[in-house]
Amino acid sequence: MPLSDSTIQVVVLELGDEAYGIEISHIQEIVRLQPTRSVPDAPADIDGITCLRGATLPVVDLRRRLGVRTAAASPHSRLVVTDVGIETVALVVDGVSEILSISPDQVDAPDALTAREGELILGVAKVNGRMIVIIDPYMLLEQRRPLLEAVR
Repeated sequence: MPLSDSTIQVVVLELGDEAYGIEISHIQEIVRLQPTRSVPDAPADIDGITCLRGATLPVVDLRRRLGVRTAAASPHSRLVVTDVGIETVALVVDGVSEILSISPDQVDAPDALTAREGELILGVAKVNGRMIVIIDPYMLLEQRRPLLEAVR
């Protein structure tokens, strides 16, 4: 799913010293970490399941999913409830720093070095001296769909 030709709003997710972004239209809510229940034989990037507002959601550790060095949860850690069509998943992140409006001229297309697992990376935005890797939540979750369905 390519980026829009117009300005988009991106929620900036912090994973250690790195910044990632997801278009705001895919974010349902952002909440403090909730207790999770582990699921036997789940892949390493799936922390388990949690109950949020009566719904049972798979919990995906975004650090592990993206191959970023893991760290212990902190008071700034959050669950980012991401909705991509029929799938809703809670992503564990180190923090959420801001919402940015990003214009197409601020985004470089991913190259062979930054592209991961197909089209996972939509682009790299350069905003106020920072690089923000914009990820495609559809692709982020699509490759995990059978596993996510198994933990429901």
